[in-house]
Amino acid sequence: MTAHFDALGIVVSDMEAALAFYGLLGLDFDEDPEVAGHVEADLPGGTRLMLDTEEVIASFDPDFEPPTGPGRIGLAFLCDQPSDVDLSTMR
Repeated sequence: MTAHFDALGIVVSDMEAALAFYGLLGLDFDEDPEVAGHVEADLPGGTRLMLDTEEVIASFDPDFEPPTGPGRIGLAFLCDQPSDVDLSTMR
């Protein structure tokens, strides 16, 4: 298995405000946040910045509770196949 750093994800409570802020930095996002709740922008070097609404995160993590402090950022590693992240086979 060869995993490489692929994306930085940020959970946002206000997608419109987040897009306005990152837009000021010159980032161009690929989707309509009103439709998907998930957008991505390509960064120099091939890494992506992903913004997801709290609702999108809760849709695949039913135990998700928005943090009241730090903790809205996640790192994403690209692997060749789903079994590459099966921790039971990595021991």
